[in-house]
Amino acid sequence: MSLGILRLTRSMCFLCAIAGIASQAETSPDAPTPKPGRQFNVKNYGAKGNGRANDTAAIQAALDAARDAGGGRVYLPGGTYLVSPATDVVFGVASNIEFAGDGPSSIIKIKGGKYNAVFWNDGGGENLAFHDFRVDQNPTGNAANPVGDGNMQSVIGVNNYKNLRVQSVRFEPACGVWAIVGLGPKGNQLLVEDCVFEFVNGRVAKKEDEKWYDVSVIYSQGAHQRILHNVFKSKASEYAQTAIELQGSDVVVRKNTVDYFAAGIILTNSLPEDAEPSGPVTIENNQFLHMQDGIELWASTNKILRNVSITKNVITIAPRVKTSWAQGISHIIYSGPTTESDPDTYRGDVSDIVISGNSITFLDAPPVYTTDSGGQVSSGINFDSVGNVSNLQILNNKIIDPPRVGIHLGNPITNGKLENITVENNLIVNPGWNRAAESKNRAAVKLDGRLSSVQLINNSIKRAGSRGTASGVFAFWAHPSTAENVVLRSNSVEPKDGMASDVDPAISAKK
Repeated sequence: MSLGILRLTRSMCFLCAIAGIASQAETSPDAPTPKPGRQFNVKNYGAKGNGRANDTAAIQAALDAARDAGGGRVYLPGGTYLVSPATDVVFGVASNIEFAGDGPSSIIKIKGGKYNAVFWNDGGGENLAFHDFRVDQNPTGNAANPVGDGNMQSVIGVNNYKNLRVQSVRFEPACGVWAIVGLGPKGNQLLVEDCVFEFVNGRVAKKEDEKWYDVSVIYSQGAHQRILHNVFKSKASEYAQTAIELQGSDVVVRKNTVDYFAAGIILTNSLPEDAEPSGPVTIENNQFLHMQDGIELWASTNKILRNVSITKNVITIAPRVKTSWAQGISHIIYSGPTTESDPDTYRGDVSDIVISGNSITFLDAPPVYTTDSGGQVSSGINFDSVGNVSNLQILNNKIIDPPRVGIHLGNPITNGKLENITVENNLIVNPGWNRAAESKNRAAVKLDGRLSSVQLINNSIKRAGSRGTASGVFAFWAHPSTAENVVLRSNSVEPKDGMASDVDPAISAKK
């Protein structure tokens, strides 16, 4: 069975509109619940669930029986069901199927073999529900490792889904390129809720420099997506890359916890032109802990990523070894190689963005410092990408211990323009403590590039003894390429004699 249009993307690789997002229901709007039907107990089709027998054929037989009946509930009683992949798809799943267990005691365990997906619907799958069981991908016991070409080891995937629900499933451990994947511009109604993902690197026998492979634990495209109350956990030694990567319209990511991933969320807008436009997107009340990057905005070339609200998230930054950058919330530059399957260069624009009430704390500085960074700067909040930025509000955030820059706007190397920007009521504590950085990259706020109608108002900059003195640190370093109506007003710096400012005369700086 083929994976059809499954392909390796980069992931492997407004204010009125935003105002109503917070009140949206957490579940996908108008998503139908799969109709109750006959129950198909996998044990009635020969499954043993004893941790010794190969139950692959029996589980597929139960799924086929449900398909032939027009749908139904495939039931996985408590037990350990060993499956041995023989083709790239372990289980083909038809529309109108509910696959349910008794909770964590119902375990599907991979015995061994190369595969691209455990559960797969090749296209247009409707009304699919997976809940209350555990998947053990057994990376240390699968001789078909490592993860690589023709061996993506995803768990649940549907092309152009309609009403896909994954609830209370434990992916422990998960090792594939994707655990849950919804592909295709026609995707509609996704709910991932109350799941646990424990990422363990699938390249078990590889050396340290061969452990990296591009992972997005959840990768989804389409409209009406809800990612709620999930836990993503790993360890620094497992080289976990991205927890969540999404593109589409009407997206809510709420109350998730992510620990020890390189990126918490990558938000993109690279769907085809005939898909629904990007936004609105709400990312709120999540915890992103021990990150390299917390939340990344990837704007596709010649498109605008718009209508994004990032509010009340807690982000802690723990830079990885050998890295020279780390960021809390950023419009990022991606200059990686393009391929025929992934031609996107992510040099597009962002617009109508609200970043409010977030807490960003740096636990350490990136271990490497370089001035050859394409104009990028390690920052708590960072908009220094290639594309333009318009209608951005950065409000009421706390940025604690940024080793280089607290808030960075603009890029002196690119032609991107930032316009209609408000930075107000933010607190920045202990900026610029990393003495390896050059002086202009040790500042609470740094303004670069082309700026128009930028207001920095009522922000507070403070020092605490835990990060040494303010020697050599700027409160504001502002030397943009062009500055039109750029105003600094009513900002406070404590102690006043500890951090100077270096501000271009073209900028209006008022007490």
